[in-house]
Amino acid sequence: MVVLVLVGCPVVAAGFGLYLARFASEEIKYTTTTAARGVQKTLTLPDGSLVRLNAESSITFPEQFTSSDTRDIQLTGEAFFEVKRDDNGRYNVFLIN
Repeated sequence: MVVLVLVGCPVVAAGFGLYLARFASEEIKYTTTTAARGVQKTLTLPDGSLVRLNAESSITFPEQFTSSDTRDIQLTGEAFFEVKRDDNGRYNVFLIN
């Protein structure tokens, strides 16, 4: 049984190395939008969802959602979402206050 673990380790390490080589080289670019005092902004996210950003609030999101199972967004302040339906994925909104 120990031999299997020792033999399996290089295979796992090689697989993880290939995973990192593929995804680590892809730089994720983010967009940040801020609504000034007394102003509300409406914007469309890369997946087609609409966001109404309240005054003195900001949102940060990737230029493209790369993962099909999650869509991560960072929010400071208040926003209202009209989320485009995706049965395979979900939104993760991280609040920074």
